[in-house]
Amino acid sequence: MKAKFIVFEGIDGSGKSTQASLLHKVLKEKNINSILTYEPTDKNHGKKIRDSFSGERFSKEEELRLFTLDRKEHLNEIIIPSLNHGKHVILDRYYYSTAAYQGASGFDYKDILKEQCDMFIKPDICFFLDIDINTSSKRIMENRGHKNAFEEINYLDKVYKIFKHINSDEIIHIDASKSQSTIHKNIIEIVFAIIN
Repeated sequence: MKAKFIVFEGIDGSGKSTQASLLHKVLKEKNINSILTYEPTDKNHGKKIRDSFSGERFSKEEELRLFTLDRKEHLNEIIIPSLNHGKHVILDRYYYSTAAYQGASGFDYKDILKEQCDMFIKPDICFFLDIDINTSSKRIMENRGHKNAFEEINYLDKVYKIFKHINSDEIIHIDASKSQSTIHKNIIEIVFAIIN
């Protein structure tokens, strides 16, 4: 069976990074070839975006341009070669986040999503970890003690509402208010059903 492209999405504080890491750990333990990666990356364009998280944000146009360039490089250099070599790819954030976060900045999220879908490969599964913004905001403060510009509650509320409107066959909604172990078990069952 061909390698699968598995994406984790959700607002900040939803637990998506934790669940992506837990899935990768299980696959490694079972000697199943896989990689765990994330966007924005640590490469040139992604680093510029990451640096802006704690400083002055770019214009929404420049931000979208950088996310797109970073994704193109990531796909061409890491994701597609890995899939072609039989490695399952687990990705923390993809173009759904671009649609939601840049949509919350003032773009039409539907236009972004269509453009990104036309430009880039579609994942086999996208887990959307669904959690309310008050819980996510509380988790962010507990984990880091501060928020960046992408994590302010009013902004997150807009992002969350856009995420809830994004529907596609590959998207699986997960109740992220449940315990970490319950969520993990659910994800493992779904993933092993498609890779075995």
